[in-house]
Amino acid sequence: MQRKGRRGRSAALVLGLVLLATATALAVAPMTTFESGKPIKAADVNANFKALSEAVSALEKKRPLATSPNGTTYSVDAVFKGTSAAATTGKITSGALVGYAAAKKICESDVSSPSAHMCSSAEMVRSAAIGVAMPQGYTWIATGLSESDQGLGSIAERLKVDCYGFTWENTTDPKVSGATWQVSSGGAPGGAPSSGVCSAQYKIACCD
Repeated sequence: MQRKGRRGRSAALVLGLVLLATATALAVAPMTTFESGKPIKAADVNANFKALSEAVSALEKKRPLATSPNGTTYSVDAVFKGTSAAATTGKITSGALVGYAAAKKICESDVSSPSAHMCSSAEMVRSAAIGVAMPQGYTWIATGLSESDQGLGSIAERLKVDCYGFTWENTTDPKVSGATWQVSSGGAPGGAPSSGVCSAQYKIACCD
């Protein structure tokens, strides 16, 4: 019986050391360190498990971020969070910024998150697939793609180029368009991709 007790204490000691090393890597609250030859209290072991569980939960909730040299952050694998407060043409501006950077700055402010940004088509598909609620109507989204509808007739022909990186609003050229996301009462649940001429005014879909 005495040998079995020693084995149990040794196993608990090893477990405690593993938990301590893991907790150090996760930067959690201080954990109890067990020493050889001294009794191990169940309350201390349970407290270590609780601290580790809370640290893991915090990591699971934290999305990875892309960070620029100047400290600007961009959430990866994001979902739809809201729209810009105001509508804009395909030329998106915010102070001296224009294009994708301006759209990000607007989203940061309007959804109150430094890692928010203009939604990509992949993020909108992800949001629709998991049931994230989105408002009806059209919103600007980013694709980073260039394609043409040539062959559909002179009026329908469009050069889809994200309004040249959302720097274009020429009202005399209806053939240049930007990507949008459309949610309608009779349409696909969660919405579907669409497009709009760059002179149109839509709100920006913001993801985080």
